[in-house]
Amino acid sequence: MSIISNAREIADVVKKLGNIDLYRKIVDLEGEIIELTGQNHLLLEKIGDLEKALKTKAQLLFEKNVYWLAEAQAKDGPYCQRCYDVAGKLVRLQPWDDLWACFECKQHYDR
Repeated sequence: MSIISNAREIADVVKKLGNIDLYRKIVDLEGEIIELTGQNHLLLEKIGDLEKALKTKAQLLFEKNVYWLAEAQAKDGPYCQRCYDVAGKLVRLQPWDDLWACFECKQHYDR
């Protein structure tokens, strides 16, 4: 049983007993529980996002003005330095003549 269903059960019992003031307080408490549960869900989601960002940051290598992801024995990338530094986005660079080009922010880097 969840905390919300427990609060509903208690509210039903109190309602049957006829204590309207206590019933209203329990219903208010149930609303607060629902709100806190929603906030908790959002915080857990935020924690997951931050943990993912920290893991990514720990794997990043900055070489020749571009980012690379270090994975086991290989490097993945390159990724745009500007997009990551400004927006926290890993945008893969594309080969363009003798440069790396970011089609997101239009930045170019030497290869």
